[in-house]
Amino acid sequence: MNLSILQNPRDFIIFDTEHPLPPAGFHLKTGNGMNCAPSNAMKPSCRQTQPRRTHFTLVEVGIAVLITAIIAAAAIALINTVQWNMVRTHRTSRAMAIANSRIEHLQNTHFIDLSLYEEQGMPVDERGVPAGDGIYSRTTLIGTETNSACQVTVEVRAPWKANLPEIVVSLTTVLIDPQILDTDL
Repeated sequence: MNLSILQNPRDFIIFDTEHPLPPAGFHLKTGNGMNCAPSNAMKPSCRQTQPRRTHFTLVEVGIAVLITAIIAAAAIALINTVQWNMVRTHRTSRAMAIANSRIEHLQNTHFIDLSLYEEQGMPVDERGVPAGDGIYSRTTLIGTETNSACQVTVEVRAPWKANLPEIVVSLTTVLIDPQILDTDL
């Protein structure tokens, strides 16, 4: 059997010089994009094959960019929503702490001096300290004294987001004059 090898830049092709036809069922691939297969016993039939694509079409690239843009837009919207919810949660918890701190302060105040602590829309900082540039607004309402007790309501407001209602936290308690509790029964 005489074999000769033709080297193509793409393939190696081996020919049997004694039997020029490939055996039955054998497909011969040439370097020029031709597939040759035996069609009858005498000569092989060759057909042109499509070259393999190695790059993307403009439509495929456009669809990939569109899908990426939709995913990016959804991610940005989600991040924005999460950030605003974190701001809202933080401001709500701070407003609750400011109102609770104010009520604790009033509980430790002399009962007859409670009316001195009434205020309307006092700007306060995150610690509840009055500040002209505070983002929180605190209102303390002292009810009228009835049977040595009075109702105290502390309301704290905080801005949240433009064009949305502000955060409002309101705490109410009843303060009792400690002198009536000290009497012996």
